[in-house]
Amino acid sequence: MNSDLTPKLLLAEESDWDPSRFKSLLEASVRAIDRSSVDWDSGAGEEWARVVVGTQVAALLWSRVPFAFTGLKYAKALVPVMASYAVQCEVLADWDAVEFVVDLSVVESIAGRCVASAFDSRGFSANDLWWATI
Repeated sequence: MNSDLTPKLLLAEESDWDPSRFKSLLEASVRAIDRSSVDWDSGAGEEWARVVVGTQVAALLWSRVPFAFTGLKYAKALVPVMASYAVQCEVLADWDAVEFVVDLSVVESIAGRCVASAFDSRGFSANDLWWATI
């Protein structure tokens, strides 16, 4: 059965998130994992940042709201960081596993645009959501 991200995204959307805290969250995430870095082109309007270790993704963080996906391998280091910033965090083992569902209207509200044609909200992976809303 797929996990419904709607409750976490609603909590994230309803939070008192200050986007200026996002850079601080990224810095704290990188400090938590040796040899990690941030992959984010904010100048190009990217709404998600990735914390990477070499070629491995450790986390995907949505700049619009306090929501993140964290890889299982890095959860021990990153979940406490996410909690300290009140980020709704979903831990996963496989970035491409189709294991999530969501109310599409919530994603579109957060993204500020229609994404219905970009992914199937009835079954998607973390990477699918990232690509649809980046």
